[in-house]
Amino acid sequence: EKENVEEFLAAVEVLQSKAVRKPWQSKLFKIAYFVAILCIIYFVFVGQPIWNGLGLIFYRWINSEGIPQAGSAIFMGWAAFQAFVPMLGARFEQEVDDVEKRDASEVALVIPAYKAAKILPETIRHALKIFKPEQIFIMANGNSPTPMDDTAEVCKEFGVNVAWVPIGSKITAEFVGVALTSKYKYILLIDDDVHLPANLPIVTDRINGSKGTLIQQCQDMEYKLSGLTRTFCAKYGSATFPHGAIILWDRATLQALFNVHPGYAISEDWFFGYAARASGHRIRFCSQVFVETETPPSLFFTAGPARGGFGEMTVFKQRFYRWNFFWSHRLWEDSIYILFSWRLGFREIVTKIWVMVELYDCAMSFLRPWVIVLAALANYKLLLIFLAALTGMYALAFITFNTWHLRKKKEMIAWKIMPVYMAMKFALMWVNVASVYYDLYCYAKYFSVKHPRVIETRAVLEAA
Repeated sequence: EKENVEEFLAAVEVLQSKAVRKPWQSKLFKIAYFVAILCIIYFVFVGQPIWNGLGLIFYRWINSEGIPQAGSAIFMGWAAFQAFVPMLGARFEQEVDDVEKRDASEVALVIPAYKAAKILPETIRHALKIFKPEQIFIMANGNSPTPMDDTAEVCKEFGVNVAWVPIGSKITAEFVGVALTSKYKYILLIDDDVHLPANLPIVTDRINGSKGTLIQQCQDMEYKLSGLTRTFCAKYGSATFPHGAIILWDRATLQALFNVHPGYAISEDWFFGYAARASGHRIRFCSQVFVETETPPSLFFTAGPARGGFGEMTVFKQRFYRWNFFWSHRLWEDSIYILFSWRLGFREIVTKIWVMVELYDCAMSFLRPWVIVLAALANYKLLLIFLAALTGMYALAFITFNTWHLRKKKEMIAWKIMPVYMAMKFALMWVNVASVYYDLYCYAKYFSVKHPRVIETRAVLEAA
């Protein structure tokens, strides 16, 4: 068997070497990429002298009599649909299951950890309230042949399993974790800074702790709103992708999804969601309890040290460089899903509507600055009225969510957060705009190199 394994790994290594682009191929890709972008800008948006171009057509359209008012009503209606339909169509689970009904005996807890020795003790202490030490697997990882911190010593102190993965990648660590937990039926994946409630997912009280900075409390509100939207999608269709910080998988399903996951080290949770839906798996969402995780304490600037792993200390760096990196790429993936994936039966209806919401948000991040400039040139008074009405609608959504949904869960956010939250969302709207253009530029370098799937990399398979 050992000889067969070595032969298989050697074959994988040969395929991996053939997949590597040569330097001239990478340079040619970059040139072709930028030429394609310039062609799209000119032939689609400028057009002259071949045709009028979308820019001029849109400008004339918003200058037509009655059109701006109708267009504003359509945009406002779509925004209201996104904001209020989940609130009216779903609610957080109010009842919490009895502790006695919980059975975690078939579940392995897998925690990818990157330079996390300082924060792991608290994470493990909370995990041990639910799982036995032998059920907990810490996947320490980093781009080094030897461990980069004292994670192994921390794990030894608590008696939990630990493995070193010499590749700094969360998805690689998860893949190795799946391989090491073959005797379990389910896998719970959590980040290394997640503090599990004592009886997950069936708790009666939140973990005691600081509410955090105003920016962290705003993110708390943002995450809860997102959670209700996913609860709505899961109720009538499928959530578009699982929560990145905590996911419960059927182990066999997760193992199979690694065969189709593109292997990107960023946004791995979104691509798992895409792969799961496209394969006919429905993603459900449990809202019985809110689970705490670390969030950046500042919006743009901080003097504090970086946290472990991807632990950015500002929301700007988290969103601009990582969360939004594949937004432009999603336009293609989401379009393919809407047109060709029909494996969820009648649940595809709601699922595809929310995939279209995602596609719309990505497209608007591209178009927003041009739409606002052209709209201001055409009728700046109407634009100001529209923006004021949109702000008022989102404020109403905040009030409705806080007083209705969060009050029932005894999780209301302090009202002083509301103006800070609105200001943060406005700032992040423009961060999203800047990031999609920055990412378009970065794609030339990123995709000039081929990115093999996890299962196509010898070093990963050896670690597993």
